[in-house]
Amino acid sequence: TPRCDVLNEDIIATVACESPTSLRVESSLQDALADSTISLAFSRRTGKGRRVLPSLAAFFEDQPGDLTEAGTLHLVFGREESGLAADEVLMCSHTVAIPSAPSFPSLNLSHAVAVILSQVYERDDRLRGSMGGGHGGLSDPRHAPATHAEINALYSRILGLLERQGIDTAASRQGGDAGNHGRKVLAPGHLKSMLFKSQASAVEVRSMFGLLKELEASL
Repeated sequence: TPRCDVLNEDIIATVACESPTSLRVESSLQDALADSTISLAFSRRTGKGRRVLPSLAAFFEDQPGDLTEAGTLHLVFGREESGLAADEVLMCSHTVAIPSAPSFPSLNLSHAVAVILSQVYERDDRLRGSMGGGHGGLSDPRHAPATHAEINALYSRILGLLERQGIDTAASRQGGDAGNHGRKVLAPGHLKSMLFKSQASAVEVRSMFGLLKELEASL
């Protein structure tokens, strides 16, 4: 939901390399992440109980192997004035910080994007090579990672089950609606974070749907 016309001719000429077809506008972050299997939220805010990787390099080192057939990787940056909100960070599979001096820990949005895209470009040959060689069992469709949309559907199904039992499903409380300050993440919020960070396979998610279906029937 951009607050400006991203198809403005000046923007197209300078940002999109005169290729407006490369721009896709989505109504929400949820929609933008629908086909992602790994999503990196770039934020300096640690938050209670939230694991933040100290750099993009740490993310690559943290992976169990090359990103062979890992699916679609999304890089998620927040708005210029306030960064990503707490609920937006919860939607992503990982939270990553950009190393910077303690005296100035927050970068301007354009600078943050430039730094990360430069690092991704440096790794381009390595990533492209890892996508072509196959990697043992990862080629097995049973190990295909679940998309953001599939995991979100599972989360929504769980919330529906909790609501039927009269359980509060609020992800957080307190603080202002526009930011993170003072917000307390509740159990459903932690559940959401766990699901999106699980990197579960599509088969595992479908199996959980089956388990929920049985539980719903028994209730």
